[in-house]
Amino acid sequence: MVRTRQSNSKPVETLPRTVSNWEKPVRTPHPAPGSTASEPGDPGVDPAPGQPRYQDPPWGQVWRTTARVLARRWRLRVVVGAVVLLAIASLALGYRVLFPPSAEPAAPARPQVPRSDPGPVVAPPDPISAADVARAQVAQWIVDNVGTSGVLACDTATCAELEALNYPATALVPLTRDNGEIRSADLVVVTAAVEALLGPRLAQLTAERPVAVAGSGEATIELRVVAPDGPVEYRRRANADLRDRRSAGTQVAQVTGLQLDPVAAEQLRSGQVDARILTVLPALLADHTLTVQGFSASPAEPAGAPLRVLDIARVDGADVSAEHSGTAAVIRFLNAQWPPFLPASTHLMDGSDGQLLRISYPAPSPLGLLGTG
Repeated sequence: MVRTRQSNSKPVETLPRTVSNWEKPVRTPHPAPGSTASEPGDPGVDPAPGQPRYQDPPWGQVWRTTARVLARRWRLRVVVGAVVLLAIASLALGYRVLFPPSAEPAAPARPQVPRSDPGPVVAPPDPISAADVARAQVAQWIVDNVGTSGVLACDTATCAELEALNYPATALVPLTRDNGEIRSADLVVVTAAVEALLGPRLAQLTAERPVAVAGSGEATIELRVVAPDGPVEYRRRANADLRDRRSAGTQVAQVTGLQLDPVAAEQLRSGQVDARILTVLPALLADHTLTVQGFSASPAEPAGAPLRVLDIARVDGADVSAEHSGTAAVIRFLNAQWPPFLPASTHLMDGSDGQLLRISYPAPSPLGLLGTG
């Protein structure tokens, strides 16, 4: 007979399973129509067998979970904000590199006025090219009016310009930083470079009035007489020479055989005529009768400079011409003179009323030829 062994074990008591707040609990359904609703505070109908009963989590756990969620969201926002700020900063830096701000605000644009004919475009004057033009002008004037007998001090550029025009290199004194001495020269070409090189010594060693002027403004170039004894002494001698020219000119104007235009007569009496002409005219009048059209100077010479150009219209009562014997005799006489009475040029030219015999003496006019200077 088989005995059945009785087990001493007790049946296992099934405990209800709790769920967290993240699991979806089984809620008691709404009461059916006609059923009695639970009273407030009633936990409701028990869940079906096998379903966990919902329990509210403790408040500490709720606060910790909420803090973690918010922290994760704020970290994401901070990271995104940092990336955006970095991108903006990179764009701003790139813009400043590509388009740097100017030191001065841009001037407002001028309103454009429509024109039917814009006309030629005139470029503003270039100081450098203006100085080059003035240098070329003064070099050509020196060759045409000073001759090759005067010794010239000049900067290297002007000396090169003169040599290109066949002015003797032996009559040039190039001025450099190592050689700024002008006392050995008769004239000095005053450019901006020479003014910077000589400084105050330039005014102490040159005459106050220039012999000739070329250019204008910052490109002005002057040709001045070198005055080793200073400008004051040179002015004293020039004033004495003017008095001598007035006296001699008044006497020449009264010589028989000389016919003068009214303007030319006044030029003689006021001492405006060069002393060399005042010396040569009486010698010519001893053998010829002359009709003088006038006395003049070149446009580059300043007002008050002695008039060193003589224009003769008639010799011995006849108009000057290459075929006239009297004209040829005057030319031979003048070309036979010695410096300083030898003219720079004697030639026939067309005047307003016929041909003229033009006699030109080199610049500058020497002082003291008439005796008291």
